[in-house]
Amino acid sequence: NGLTAGGNTSIVLGMKWGAALMDPAARSIYDEYQAAGVMTASLAGRPFDYSDPEAMKVIVLMTDGAHVAHDSISDGYKSGPSPIWRSSGDGRYSIRHANQPGANKFYVPHLNAWRATAWTNNATAAVQQDWREIWANLKLTYVAWQFYGRPYGNAAYSNAMNSMRTIFANEGQMDAMLQTTCAQAKDNGVIVYGIAFEAPAGGKTQISRCASSSGHYFEANGAEIGTAFDTIASNLTMLKLTQ
Repeated sequence: NGLTAGGNTSIVLGMKWGAALMDPAARSIYDEYQAAGVMTASLAGRPFDYSDPEAMKVIVLMTDGAHVAHDSISDGYKSGPSPIWRSSGDGRYSIRHANQPGANKFYVPHLNAWRATAWTNNATAAVQQDWREIWANLKLTYVAWQFYGRPYGNAAYSNAMNSMRTIFANEGQMDAMLQTTCAQAKDNGVIVYGIAFEAPAGGKTQISRCASSSGHYFEANGAEIGTAFDTIASNLTMLKLTQ
């Protein structure tokens, strides 16, 4: 109920999210949500192992279009030490710019000031952040502006965005990435249904190739979408009964 749709058509990202949330590696995320009371305790132990005979994993992948260019973090910024530090007390950030003249090389956004050391809130330590920690908590545009744009201006903001962001616009590349994820899911026993809802030829091709078989693929127009979902639900009910 809290889902908010946004952005353009990126079938590859949709499939990656579906596959990731089915993967046993996501169990720690489920555990945290359950401990916080935002996910029902009935989902304890999920996602189950792929080899669990009592588990059936299903992804329903639907599109009404074809791939549209989307952003990704550039490889050099995905992981590893960042120049950004965070106070273990109040959680505020500072960034070290090694090329900044003089001794004050740390820029502190909330003070709009330069300091010789990272912001620590006086009584606490500052911890250098891995890029993975940065992206887990902050948006790309925020990082580019607060840590680069504010101290150095609009040109620095643009340079930071261009360096940290990779724009995937190659449809063939996105097709290949999608089919790799589909193959990995199916190799692990995940059942993949595909629905092309009033989609162009490119979208139909990719969805049909991703589906587990021709019998798992549906083309729908208008009210036919309801029939497609009803058929999938019936198929899954039969599978549960026979297993």
